[in-house]
Amino acid sequence: MPLSQIRKVLNIKETEDCHNAFALVVRPPTEQDNLLFSFQLATEDTVKEDWLRMLCRHVANTICKADAEDLLQSADSDTLQVNTKDMDSTLSRASRAIKKTSQKRSLEFFLSLKLQNESYNELS
Repeated sequence: MPLSQIRKVLNIKETEDCHNAFALVVRPPTEQDNLLFSFQLATEDTVKEDWLRMLCRHVANTICKADAEDLLQSADSDTLQVNTKDMDSTLSRASRAIKKTSQKRSLEFFLSLKLQNESYNELS
């Protein structure tokens, strides 16, 4: 999604059911209406407000808008009907699957290199 399509960045207020969430109001060229996409920052190391301000600065630079602060607004999760409890479980399952796949691929790559090295040594 190009930054030029972002119309607003919504900082979703923290609640028990909604943690580290934000949303983007986007207007793709193929649509007549704005679309709302919600996201959750997956890391606790990042300060959400700082990250959102940086995103707004990049969007403002892209669309040649002087005031990046106008792009950022606060919103309630209830109003937007956003709940991150489901996202948390999905993210943790996805994270575990990625780790397993990554470990498998690393082992396969290591074994492949080892076999290639052994074959090369036999030819030498």
